[in-house]
Amino acid sequence: MARLHTSQPPLSQAVLTLERELGATVASQQRACGLTQASDVLLRHCRHLVQDADRARAAAQRARDGFSGPFIIGAVASAFTDVPPTALRENGAIHPEVDLRLIEVDTETASRAVQDRAIDIAWSAAPPTTPASARRRCVMIGLPRCCR
Repeated sequence: MARLHTSQPPLSQAVLTLERELGATVASQQRACGLTQASDVLLRHCRHLVQDADRARAAAQRARDGFSGPFIIGAVASAFTDVPPTALRENGAIHPEVDLRLIEVDTETASRAVQDRAIDIAWSAAPPTTPASARRRCVMIGLPRCCR
């Protein structure tokens, strides 16, 4: 009984209450206490309930952390090379609960759209002041001021 953190009388009472509610015997009263067919079925369902509760808790935590629901990416067409589609596919495989949406924006409106929260993130080419050698590898991401 120590593993259950209870003593025999409350456990016996809980078993009797469960048996009354189910209308079936769940504990065999023979030499050694064992599971009946009804309790075996009940146990399998209870394990599924615990797994469902664990999945629900994990889903709620993912939602809390921003890993579910819509996420809108505004991309400037000239910055949209092979990297974003690959990144989107990989993210979709890792975080299927996130509904990634990609819309085309221009450089002028990308920053404003992030600030206005019309999009969550902006994918843009490097500004013209960036040296030509770095432009291929440089991507700017705009975030709202509250997140900087």
